[in-house]
Amino acid sequence: MISVLEKDVKIREVAASPEAVVLLTKMFNIDTSVCTGVEKVAIIMDQSGRRFKPRLDVQLPMPLPNETAGKDRKEILSMICESLDVSQLKHLLQLISLYVHPVVAKDESVVSNFLKLNSSAQERMQAEAELRDVYTMFIMPLISSELKREDELNQALFQRLNNILLITNRELENYGGHLRQFIVDDKGVVLLATFGLRGATFPNMISCHCLPCTTALHNALQVELGIDCQIGATFGRAYCGVVGGISRHEYAVLGPCVNLSARLMCSSCNPGILVDNSVRLRAKTEFTFNSLQPVKAKGYVNPVPIFEPISAAEKRWGKPIRDFVGRKEQLNYIFRWAKHIAYSKDEKKSKMLYIQAESGFGKSALISQALLEVRKKIFQKKKRVIITRNISNDGDRMIPFSMFRCIFKDVLCEMRHSEAENSVSTISSSLSSSEEIRDLEMASIGEASTSANTVTSTSSREERFMILAKEVDAPAEFLEIAGRHLLGIHDLDTTGLKRAANENMMESIVDVMARAFLRCTAHADLVMMVLDDVHMLDELSWRVVQKLFNKAGNLFIICASRPVKSYKINIDPIFWSELHEKYAKELRFSDMYLVGLPEHEILHLVSKRLGYEARDIDMFFCVDLHAKSGGMPHFATQMLDIIKKRNLYCEMENGKVGWRKDIRNEEVFSF
Repeated sequence: MISVLEKDVKIREVAASPEAVVLLTKMFNIDTSVCTGVEKVAIIMDQSGRRFKPRLDVQLPMPLPNETAGKDRKEILSMICESLDVSQLKHLLQLISLYVHPVVAKDESVVSNFLKLNSSAQERMQAEAELRDVYTMFIMPLISSELKREDELNQALFQRLNNILLITNRELENYGGHLRQFIVDDKGVVLLATFGLRGATFPNMISCHCLPCTTALHNALQVELGIDCQIGATFGRAYCGVVGGISRHEYAVLGPCVNLSARLMCSSCNPGILVDNSVRLRAKTEFTFNSLQPVKAKGYVNPVPIFEPISAAEKRWGKPIRDFVGRKEQLNYIFRWAKHIAYSKDEKKSKMLYIQAESGFGKSALISQALLEVRKKIFQKKKRVIITRNISNDGDRMIPFSMFRCIFKDVLCEMRHSEAENSVSTISSSLSSSEEIRDLEMASIGEASTSANTVTSTSSREERFMILAKEVDAPAEFLEIAGRHLLGIHDLDTTGLKRAANENMMESIVDVMARAFLRCTAHADLVMMVLDDVHMLDELSWRVVQKLFNKAGNLFIICASRPVKSYKINIDPIFWSELHEKYAKELRFSDMYLVGLPEHEILHLVSKRLGYEARDIDMFFCVDLHAKSGGMPHFATQMLDIIKKRNLYCEMENGKVGWRKDIRNEEVFSF
């Protein structure tokens, strides 16, 4: 109904639906002339004031005019409250507590009547104030909060702000945090959240609650709303208590660590999330951190070290680059294929894209960026997307089914045991501990890791694996290979399971591997299986990939490797030939070759890394950088980081940014 009212309501107006009008008329007189439109929507308040009056025939607990003469608001409010019974007062207290910080509301509910009667509000405020170790998180969504003249644009802005608030509250509730402030002004949108206050303190708080919540919130805003944000987070001692006067005050968190988190949020070098050293020291076993240039901050004598947290999942898959440049044609190509599978209403058939390039040309960066685009655009359309990725390493050629060490962990988290589970339950209700939540986030970057309405089982990984093995009629050898050797599940009961014949044992296991994967992902609209460095992949893994390609309908396989002319791959030659001939004609297979970035894209890379407009960059500087890097984005980025760190550039006489005049040749060629 709210969405129906939007078209009839302007800025600074309050509207009531026909059903709401019926309820309001029981206590208020509403002028029917304020009802507009076919649905008789009532504009009950605008800039001129409210358009309804209390009905005289309804007994309201309102004092008479002669009783309120000469009394202030506080006294009048006391008179109204005195006329209410206990149940009405409790209901009023619940309503008021919605507008108060949870810590204050809880303190007020537990303070005994004796203390309330024998102490002043000021004394209680002083007693409740404290110094605590608090995790503070400043969040800045990168959107404009400026009001426009067009009502439609403003309504869209209000909806985005409301969605930001809902998602933030959802993630904080999942991990046990508090929302302190939600500020919208001429400077933009800023949210302040905390962990560590009364009611929000946990064992291993930083590693199990704070940082997982920070990354989950960042990802949720990015995926569900398509909004990038900058988050600054710190941990330290802060004043936690009420600030302001007796009659007008608020609960606040104050201290140098709070100021630092705001500074980190606004930092120009913020890649998405920045934390201080206190956070790093308390989460270094669960997260890895990229060290960045220290910053000067208020309340700190020395420059403060800052870090970018990288979760286990991001470390394994690679983190999307915020200032990604170029490859638009390749990104669009990948997205079109993914979209075709996700939205196709005809009989679906799997697709495969094979990306070839030498090291340094950005295969992994392109894949990470493509996955981010798919998650953003397709997930927002309420499509069920599962993304799983494996990166092969030296020695994997010698390990049978090596890629399924990661793949099976991912798809087991996605398996649904019954159709009934598809319509109920969420991640937060289905997982029993924060450790399982982290495991789930480290698994698939599909629907599960976004905390959207996804269903997984409450059972453990071992139980899910045994259920899966029975459903696909797996032989005992499958449990030995997939369970013990790949997943590390040692206590498996193989009694009663059949054994595969020796002459076709491996072929049987390959077939079961494929059927198990299809069983776990059958409910998804799109499954993206990304295999990086497949020139190091073993032969049996390739045979499973071949089976999946032939049997799956919702599967998009992306393979990346060094050029196959220089690096042999263990794929079946007949299947390789069919991919390039039969399946290429059916538009189910395609090759993609990456080359160096052209000069104009290197120009945009320089612009983003150095922080200047593209028109202000000297073209000779870009040509020189392009020649030295060979157009390889990895090396060009490294060179620009060194140039910026050593201050090897300056504004020249022509107003352009280029090499410093006094630079020595050995400095230029020392990259």
